[in-house]
Amino acid sequence: MKTRTLLFLLMGLALAAGPAFAQGGAGSTGIIQGQVVDESAAVVPGVTVTATSPVLLVAQTTISNAEGIYRFPGLPAGTYKLTFEMPGFRTVNREGIRIGIGFTANVNPTLSVKQMQEEATVIGESPTIDTTATRVQTNFDKTQLDSLPNARDMWSLLAETPAVSLNRFDVGGSTAGTQTTYIAYGNGGQNRPLIEGINTTEGTSAAGFYFDYGSFDEVIIGAAGNSAEMPSGGVLTNFIGKSGGNQFRGEVYYEYENKDIQSKNISQNQLERGFANIPRNVIQQLGLKRKEANTLLDYKNLNASVGGPIVKDKVWFWAGYLRQQNVTYQPASGAILDGTQFLTKLVNWTGKLSYQMTPRDKFIAYLQYGTKFQPFRTDSVVSGPQHLTKDSTLNQESPSWVGKVEYNRTFGNRGFLEVRAGEFGYNFGLVGNGNEPRREDTQTLLVTGGGRDWELDRRRKQVHGAYTFFVDNKLGGNHQFKVGGEVQHETGRTRWKSYYADNVVQAFNNGAALYVRLGLPVDSWNGLRNYGLFVNDTYSLHKLTLNVGARYDRYRIFLPEQERAASRFSAQAAHFDAVSSVKVLNHVAPRIGAIYDLTGDGKTVLKANFGRFYFNPGVDLADAVNPNTSTQYTEYAWTDRNGDRLWQPGEEGAIRTQVGGIANVELDPNLRNSRTDELSAWVERELGGQVAVRAGFVWKMDRDGYFRFNNFQRPYSAYNVPITVRDPGPDGTANTGDDRTVSMLNLSPSVLALPAVNRIFNPDGYEANYKNVEIGLNKRFSRKWSMVGSFLYTWTDEFTAQYLGGGLFANGSTATNPSLFGGFGSSGFPLSPNDDMKSKFTTWGFKVYGTWEPAWGLHVTPIYRMQQGYPYGRVFTVGPTSGVNGPGVNYGTQNLRAEPLTSHRQDTIKQLDLRAEKRFKVTGRAHLGLIFDVYNVFNANPELNIRHTTGRLTISETGDNIPTFNTPVTILPPRIARISARLEW
Repeated sequence: MKTRTLLFLLMGLALAAGPAFAQGGAGSTGIIQGQVVDESAAVVPGVTVTATSPVLLVAQTTISNAEGIYRFPGLPAGTYKLTFEMPGFRTVNREGIRIGIGFTANVNPTLSVKQMQEEATVIGESPTIDTTATRVQTNFDKTQLDSLPNARDMWSLLAETPAVSLNRFDVGGSTAGTQTTYIAYGNGGQNRPLIEGINTTEGTSAAGFYFDYGSFDEVIIGAAGNSAEMPSGGVLTNFIGKSGGNQFRGEVYYEYENKDIQSKNISQNQLERGFANIPRNVIQQLGLKRKEANTLLDYKNLNASVGGPIVKDKVWFWAGYLRQQNVTYQPASGAILDGTQFLTKLVNWTGKLSYQMTPRDKFIAYLQYGTKFQPFRTDSVVSGPQHLTKDSTLNQESPSWVGKVEYNRTFGNRGFLEVRAGEFGYNFGLVGNGNEPRREDTQTLLVTGGGRDWELDRRRKQVHGAYTFFVDNKLGGNHQFKVGGEVQHETGRTRWKSYYADNVVQAFNNGAALYVRLGLPVDSWNGLRNYGLFVNDTYSLHKLTLNVGARYDRYRIFLPEQERAASRFSAQAAHFDAVSSVKVLNHVAPRIGAIYDLTGDGKTVLKANFGRFYFNPGVDLADAVNPNTSTQYTEYAWTDRNGDRLWQPGEEGAIRTQVGGIANVELDPNLRNSRTDELSAWVERELGGQVAVRAGFVWKMDRDGYFRFNNFQRPYSAYNVPITVRDPGPDGTANTGDDRTVSMLNLSPSVLALPAVNRIFNPDGYEANYKNVEIGLNKRFSRKWSMVGSFLYTWTDEFTAQYLGGGLFANGSTATNPSLFGGFGSSGFPLSPNDDMKSKFTTWGFKVYGTWEPAWGLHVTPIYRMQQGYPYGRVFTVGPTSGVNGPGVNYGTQNLRAEPLTSHRQDTIKQLDLRAEKRFKVTGRAHLGLIFDVYNVFNANPELNIRHTTGRLTISETGDNIPTFNTPVTILPPRIARISARLEW
């Protein structure tokens, strides 16, 4: 029965594919369509229309129907020429029609009676506004990808995309090979990165792949208004690879940077306030310089590729190689104190095969395989580790891959079919560089001894498809129907071969024994099966176009059968039966959009859209309730009786924490999946000269958030005993002039002794609202220049999952980006029954980039970004001894807000990057480009992250003791130059 059901679904999917994606983004094509009329405005049926382009294996031909309508669905991104031919009429050529992924170009020619002039050719009149889609999408074609000065990765493109904000800023490749959190229109999470239409999402929003930037021909980034093809409400990205052509072509690209062509931008004030607080003895012994802590020591990137015909007009191939590496003075998190430089290296191999089986049928095969190397990765139980030597770091060598096979078929004017099947996966492995006993100090943060032996393996097998067909002159208008779906089977396998050296972590408090963790080797499996179906109708009637669709998704969270082997601290092996359905979530979500062409010529358009998007729960929801969870240890209080700084059996005391071995988290049986409701409205105007402007409003509403309540036996109503605690004030020192007392609530003694019950549930009011106003401009390249610019203003109103620190303080030590809605936020505790559970603030961002070709083969490309810093407020720590004239906190150590979240703001980041390229003709077919980039041109030094906690910080180099609050953690890297060359033939 199960087999027949699966076969039925796959057969249904075989009737599916993403054609033009006037409303979607999972495919790799666009549409050219229009209506042919004569000089009297009468429709002309029977016109032969031919589309040609360097990106087509063969020319495509169609005939206009009885209403004069013609269509070319399923066109690869590129520049096209259309030829319109009809006996008795003059032949019309339309050239320079640019089609991007997901773009529908309406080209409506007028035929005149044949006279002396046989042909009429119009060049460069390509539509700039898509009058069939309400999606907010940015396209980067190969020319833009090659021209932009950036780190040549996904996050660099996101940083340049209107409405998208990042919490980490790259300067000349300083963060290459490292993921960066990003949000769009204020809303974060639930992103979907695709490569060639294959879902490569890691978890629920991250990218699971470090890809070869030089292998892509076009990239789309959809930030809002996605159609029923997109299941979740985050950012949709789709990277489409190069395909070769009817001529052999190749490219070698190389770029280089080092510290000798880099400035320094750390001020004396920032050093005096504790930035790069490297221990004094390390500075003296190794000569490390705090002023160089954000320096990029070395950067190299080699891209090489070749493509061409195996059989002309029939079979094309493309193959590429990437080797990219950067070396920084210190890692982004923590430090290595023996002078070891921090290396990140990426090596990728990519191949693509395109086979035009018939003029209508096409087969595509694609594979990209990459490996990430970080031989000295920081890692520890404590936050912000200071590794005394590289021996306590980890060696990462992690392969990842994405591959697919795909079949397309064009049914003339009637429809387009696309079906693809593939897999995304990786083996994320970390192995310790030493094997000495593990020691970590929770105060000094010094770390020594061997690290973990650990691996996370993810696999997502998937089939996607959709079928688009057209029905004209029904219900007074024309219809573009699209039906399709997907099946995805995802597993996550976590293996702890060793929980740090010998499965023991010894923790100290300023040198004194504090606790010991005894870990278990683990082989944990979690799974998610997803079925998705969608239908969409794009209905056009005169000036009005409606997009009406719906999507059904079914998420089945499951646990495979699994084992835990006997080990040092668990003498008995354990068997865990499979659980076929931990939780099943079924959703039907509507999508509705409307486009009104005010002037009837596609130059002034009004757009409105509503969509509901349910969350992808990911495999981590299964892990939360898995008795064989992915991390398992018992933490004991530790008394080092003989003072040898080594734990011996019998020295452990009371259990402090226990993780794994039993299902210690339960799901609320009435748990609701989170969702995003989205409203948007836009006005777009084409100004001529390939310039389009837009202004609009986007409102994203997150609802039904859930998180893990750590001890459900202690509801917020149980915190009902008033107490008073002391805030030492911004100076971090008690009994000085800035001290104050704060009232808060203790836990009722009646629930203190109840056993812990951890539950994942939907707390009342867990929701968020993000309201945005945006103004944008897009000028396609013409008259020697192009430009894209945008300004975004966002009002954020978020539920504070932690009640105290707020979403802003999710990482506990530095103020960075606000937390993302959903997932497993820590439970918090109210200061009072009327404690505000909302974070409310505003932010704005501006970005602009473009290309200018002044003369002499010179190309100049600037990128300028401004992003307002996020707000923050000081927090202080209280515990059992913090009470004023009475008891302290009776439920452990907590962070409390000392002031409103909007009391301070991080620095506004202003960054200008600039590229100049001079191109030379080497031979008839070969060209050489010499490139000079400058990043962070003004050598700005904003403080990207600051400490918001209360306390004291000793600067090791000088011995000065200063308040911790408002001290810098991360500073934008300094100005650096890059020298590059590109040879193409």
